[in-house]
Amino acid sequence: PGSTDAVPEGSSNLYFTVARVRATVLTGLSLASSAAITASDTVLSAFGKLQKQITDLVSSLKPVATTGSYNDLDDKPSIPSDPGGGFAGVTATQTLTNKTLGAETKESVLDSGTAITINDAAVPWRHTTLTANRTATISLSVGVSRSIWINPSTYTVTWPANTVWKDGSAPELPASKWSLITITGRPGNTAGFAALIWSEE
Repeated sequence: PGSTDAVPEGSSNLYFTVARVRATVLTGLSLASSAAITASDTVLSAFGKLQKQITDLVSSLKPVATTGSYNDLDDKPSIPSDPGGGFAGVTATQTLTNKTLGAETKESVLDSGTAITINDAAVPWRHTTLTANRTATISLSVGVSRSIWINPSTYTVTWPANTVWKDGSAPELPASKWSLITITGRPGNTAGFAALIWSEE
């Protein structure tokens, strides 16, 4: 014959075709070894090793990979509901109380009386609900920041005239709602740079 195309196919010695290769079953597949594939492996043994590696990997990742639940993880650290030192989980109707980290107070109630004193010695976070009109005094070193939660009720805060406000002037705080103000000391002005960070709607 001029080529193998002219040789009739028998019943035992069949032609090699792409379709037959794809349809060949993996008889003898072993999933016992997850060792690295080497040049001496057959295609069948290589498939078995790959499948074993994938199966072991999925098992080690635990169901969190598919369910997305943190609780599915083994040996996971516990997450406290409130790590302290901030306002995690606080809503407008909750009372803000002192928070401490170790021996150092990070958040406390603002000064009583008629003045709000903001200086380097003050704790970083403070809060107050006004019971009268208040006057703020500010003396901060360069780069020192202090944050204040204020609920003015129906009263007002008078800020130092030389405090530089982000929006050009001191904000009008919404009555009976919480607002967060941050003040940072700046060169040549101990009354600082101030900004209204957030207010309740």
